[in-house]
Amino acid sequence: KLKWYDGAFYGDGESEWPYLEIELPESLERLKLSYTTRAEIENYAPLGFILLGSNDGSSWTEVRTLTAEADNLPTTPDATYTSPTIELGRAYSHLRLQMTAAQNKNYLVLSEFSLYKIEKNLNYGQEGRTLISPAEYQKGIYGYTVT
Repeated sequence: KLKWYDGAFYGDGESEWPYLEIELPESLERLKLSYTTRAEIENYAPLGFILLGSNDGSSWTEVRTLTAEADNLPTTPDATYTSPTIELGRAYSHLRLQMTAAQNKNYLVLSEFSLYKIEKNLNYGQEGRTLISPAEYQKGIYGYTVT
């Protein structure tokens, strides 16, 4: 289940950063994430994120920071970013990807988002990735819930 919170619309429009909050079907210790910026809009790409983990959906631990400079996040329309494997440090049942910087105010503008469970094959030291099942969007009072 995923919740999308848009601070620009539901908050004060300046100080709250939007985020995607994901309740996972099973706890994860490592993952990859991927997103694509919108094709028809220039100068709206996110420039930074904080990835947070939780096991209760209310107490959050910072796991990783992503920036355009350090992680080569895309800044052009219709561009895709796929992270390297992110080791979470422990298993988490909830994730939050919170934007921390953007080209235009605090608008989170994406056309696609994917999250992958990463499993290591300990016999060969290789990784296997599985797309966490696609979601369906339901608009609510405070954003979107994705199941």
